[in-house]
Amino acid sequence: MTDLYHEDVYAWAREQAEIVRARRLDALDRAHVAEELDDIADGIRSAVRTSLRRIVEYFLYLEYALTRQQRAGWMAMVIDHRQRIADRLDDSPSLRRELPALLERVWPGARALAAHMVSACDWQDPKRLPEACPYTLEQILEESWQPESRYDYEELDPLPF
Repeated sequence: MTDLYHEDVYAWAREQAEIVRARRLDALDRAHVAEELDDIADGIRSAVRTSLRRIVEYFLYLEYALTRQQRAGWMAMVIDHRQRIADRLDDSPSLRRELPALLERVWPGARALAAHMVSACDWQDPKRLPEACPYTLEQILEESWQPESRYDYEELDPLPF
């Protein structure tokens, strides 16, 4: 059984599922099943963490970018990642308790990504980005909330028509 796990994890997983369904628990590869279940849980948490980071990153663009041309795309990405989080929380409500710690963990990476883009695209001095996350979990998860831009686009980026 352990050899199959190392040779073909897909076939191993199917075999383990059949063993559980047949209630032949004495034949179960317990150590590897436990390891795989932990990996599933870690993957769910990782997916939520990644979506939180992306939302915060896009919020920073929405707030600090000197152009309005990309706002629709950034909001589309926020909507997508909000839905990904909602889907995961629907399937695992216990993960909701971990959201504050996950947000704290993703903030530095989201800020670093946004600082790079803000600097690379000549939008703004990246030092103007906040040191601490200015967005609450409620704002991040709220379907219709988005940060307001800090700039008057009519002055900075007049429409060509």
